[in-house]
Amino acid sequence: MDNIPDFSQFTQEKPLDYNENGIAWGFTTKELGDGREEETMQKLLLQQGIKPITIVRLKQVHGTAIQVVEEVKEESIILTDVDGVITKIPGIFLTALTADCVPIVFIDTKNKIAGVSHQGWKGSLNRMAIKMVEAMAVAGADKQNIAAYIGPSIGMCCYNVEKDRYLSFKQEFYTYRHLFTKIDDNKYFLNLAELNVQQLLEAGLLWGNVNNLAQCTSCTKEKYYSYRRDNKGDFGEMITYVIIK
Repeated sequence: MDNIPDFSQFTQEKPLDYNENGIAWGFTTKELGDGREEETMQKLLLQQGIKPITIVRLKQVHGTAIQVVEEVKEESIILTDVDGVITKIPGIFLTALTADCVPIVFIDTKNKIAGVSHQGWKGSLNRMAIKMVEAMAVAGADKQNIAAYIGPSIGMCCYNVEKDRYLSFKQEFYTYRHLFTKIDDNKYFLNLAELNVQQLLEAGLLWGNVNNLAQCTSCTKEKYYSYRRDNKGDFGEMITYVIIK
């Protein structure tokens, strides 16, 4: 689109899956399948060679509720009305689902604490990323040790919003107003991924520990699902995951 910042200019050629220092984490693509399907989850576990004690799934509601999993009772846990989850128990497979919203993985390899969260526009507006950092710290993480990985999400190039939403973000985050673009009276665009980067830095994470893959889900049809781009009655979702081994 003319006059709209090209989100791809920020793309970093980084892998979508990691396995370092006793923690595995990453983001799936369309190739694996719809993350809502059990078959896709099992394919992911097999592909990554992961045998979890329990799998944690979230019933996300675009809120800011965060839960810490401190004990294991079942092979599968569904957390209702939760958009962020944290644990320091090895063998717990934390997951979240996205199809345009901003997914973030949090890890503190030194203190062995990990988390995942889902940030749509509501979560981003209400500083979900900052709340996750604070919750990680309460759980025992050191902010100086926390690394955050922001996965694929819809870019500014494709995230066209109504005027009221644009003004809400501009008013709430005036310091970061360059991340909210007005082309004309009918075209307003937000850069949610970069806004979450700024929130993570504001929360106390080190610059070198904030990693933004900056890949637009809407632009890259062959690789990612997109709620906005695809038929809203027939779309898939990607899995964001982390596990302490």
